[in-house]
Amino acid sequence: MRSRPRLRDAKSIYEQMRVELWDKTTEECWVVLLNRSSYLIKKQLISHGGVSATLVDPKVVFKAAIENHASGIVLVHNHPSWYPNPSNSDIEVTKKLIEGGKSLDITVLDHVILAGPTYFSFVDDSLLFRGAATTQEYYSAGYTTGFRISI
Repeated sequence: MRSRPRLRDAKSIYEQMRVELWDKTTEECWVVLLNRSSYLIKKQLISHGGVSATLVDPKVVFKAAIENHASGIVLVHNHPSWYPNPSNSDIEVTKKLIEGGKSLDITVLDHVILAGPTYFSFVDDSLLFRGAATTQEYYSAGYTTGFRISI
């Protein structure tokens, strides 16, 4: 039996997802489903869009999480332009998912944007502040830390 990878930070998410998204010419959004100890349950495609956007329906994201008994999720999408910074839409959907996850006890751990050879992490770049000193501490915190948005 193959062991599941433990995804404890944005770099490990990037390494796990770059194969899926490296050479895409249109945006795709995936959700990485994790158990309470940050082990991968499943990677699931949520939406496929155009060259500069894709729609993310929170109902579809949380349906995947609930059906797979995920305790935490990481939203991952690509920017075919290889420009890693998040758009206003990226920020808004992340806020919406964080709020929705609270009532379901499903923690949104990060939103990682893959942009060719680099990536942007909402946690690493402090768009989501969670009170942990490092990203690894946050991912390992057992998904009980509350969110504060600082934009």
